[in-house]
Amino acid sequence: MSNQVNANQILAMLSQKQKKWTEMIEEYVRQIKSLKPTDRMSYAQAITKIINALAFSLKGWSQWFSSIDMLNNISEEEYKKIFTIMRRHALGLLQLDFQITLKKEKEQEEKKKKQKKKGKKTTSQKGYIA
Repeated sequence: MSNQVNANQILAMLSQKQKKWTEMIEEYVRQIKSLKPTDRMSYAQAITKIINALAFSLKGWSQWFSSIDMLNNISEEEYKKIFTIMRRHALGLLQLDFQITLKKEKEQEEKKKKQKKKGKKTTSQKGYIA
């Protein structure tokens, strides 16, 4: 018997792992659907759970698309569908990232400007004895 594993064996092993993978994804979906944040802290926790679920999923996609055998088993039509959906969601998340980051950067700049002005006023208001 050969120690080499052929493509069909790899696909069979991946198929077994995919079942477990799909169960894990289903659990993430259930968790996300059940999230009902009510205050600032619970929103932060809920968003963290969503980010962790996305990271888990994206790691799986990355592993899948790194496998030549898997890539050979995806049709062009499936690629088109995956690309269209992923691009739409990626752009949405990246736009959200950009908007929130830009807003926070501007807030930080304003805060620094106010602190500088406040610092200058305090120094100039104190008299110095020559």
